[in-house]
Amino acid sequence: MSRKSRALPLAAAFIVLLSSSLLGQSTGPLWTKTYGDGGIAHAYSICHTSDGGFAMAGKFHGSDETSWDVYLVRTDSTGDTLWTRSFGGPGDEIARCVIQTADGGFVIAGKTQSVGDKDWNIYLLKTDADGEKVWVNTYGETEMDFAKSVIQTSDGGYAMVGGTMGVNGETYDAYLVRTDADGNQLWVKSYGGDDGEFATSIDETQDGSFIIGAATESFGEGVLDMYLIRADRNGKVLWANTYGGEDWDVAWDVRQTSDGGFIAAGETKSFSEYGMDVYLVRTDAEGNAIWTRNYGGEGRQTAQAVWEASDGDFVVGGYTYTYEEWGQDIYIGRVDADGEVLSVKTYGGPGKDIAYSVMQAIDGAWIVAGETASLGPGKSDACMIKVEN
Repeated sequence: MSRKSRALPLAAAFIVLLSSSLLGQSTGPLWTKTYGDGGIAHAYSICHTSDGGFAMAGKFHGSDETSWDVYLVRTDSTGDTLWTRSFGGPGDEIARCVIQTADGGFVIAGKTQSVGDKDWNIYLLKTDADGEKVWVNTYGETEMDFAKSVIQTSDGGYAMVGGTMGVNGETYDAYLVRTDADGNQLWVKSYGGDDGEFATSIDETQDGSFIIGAATESFGEGVLDMYLIRADRNGKVLWANTYGGEDWDVAWDVRQTSDGGFIAAGETKSFSEYGMDVYLVRTDAEGNAIWTRNYGGEGRQTAQAVWEASDGDFVVGGYTYTYEEWGQDIYIGRVDADGEVLSVKTYGGPGKDIAYSVMQAIDGAWIVAGETASLGPGKSDACMIKVEN
């Protein structure tokens, strides 16, 4: 059953982006690192590594190239590069998510034009601990399939979500692909209605089921609604709920919270006074909204990722810009367990600066990864920023 949840506008809380009440307390990042190998690079995902460092994945092309390759960067705990790898062919390959696997290697999920026989195939790449390719597999049943998020499941296999072109060839369905430890497909499930759906994130729950973050045109009341799907370990829907208003609402990230419920982060037009606001929805284990919040000021703000802090607060990473200046800045917002704003920090310059991924480091500080046209030497570089807790 679909349950529509109304957000509680908190535009005033987010005006801190334009005032100095919270931003004035910021002492700047602990460090900022950029990566690009002389070309153009973006980082869409970051993960911890077992030795205390980090791995980022995204896309890259050299200054004299036009097609994108998968880009994998391995760093130490201070963000200094240990090695970089790129993987690709004659077409575009783009990584949307990276995880370190139980054996110390890495798995990257995204999409490819070079492998397979369709316009876009779901792409799953396994490397060893040094970033050397172990295997590559593709998945999908239509001409246009992509993956946005991957996890290693408790049985050692993998689960990916993204989108697949529906049977009508015009709209997408949300798509879940389940594989074994070697990337061999076990089963696939698609979720959708008469209109379009796509999935953006997945997390394995405490009982071995899955929570999927998505957006839907088929269900709910708006043009596009935030859509959370809970599926059992075989992909069968346990519940599916929508959240939002009459306009555009999307979940870009979802995670299970320490109390067994869920936190979803994304963006909303439905409750924004100016254009687009950060949108957070916290639910219980059955998907019933505990609270919904939107945070916005003049211009556009969106959350691309969310993380539960060790003390129960939530941190979101994304970007903000005002229509007057048209410059995008990296945005990091922290709220308490009830969604009340604790701090907001922005970093960037006159160019396009975006955080796509956020997580808490071992020492309690925050790490964001994304892209910057302001902070590095290149035209557009992948970036990693460490921010004090």
